[in-house]
Amino acid sequence: MIKQIMIQPSGIALTAIGGIFEEFFFRGVLIGLFIGYSLFVDWLVILISTFLFWIIHVPQYRGATGVLIVVFVNGLIFALLFYFTGSLIPPILAHVIYNISIRIFLERKYRK
Repeated sequence: MIKQIMIQPSGIALTAIGGIFEEFFFRGVLIGLFIGYSLFVDWLVILISTFLFWIIHVPQYRGATGVLIVVFVNGLIFALLFYFTGSLIPPILAHVIYNISIRIFLERKYRK
């Protein structure tokens, strides 16, 4: 499914927009609303947000264990970027750059 979306001409826009919305929700809303109570709660919220981010990607990468590990690690990196900078811009940029890189890779791999 992801491969089909990514190799479409509009795939680059969809992946960029998708990354922005995911960052707004998982980092801006989930983390943004619940951090600041204590260091323990902050890290718990970061891990829960990362896990939920990973969960929504499981159906599209079912059976691709390596990709699912990368998704979890990326989710954690994006969460930490937000946590330490206090801004959505770094995780949005990182997410969009990652998604566009994957799109370019898949386009070259599956070019007819």
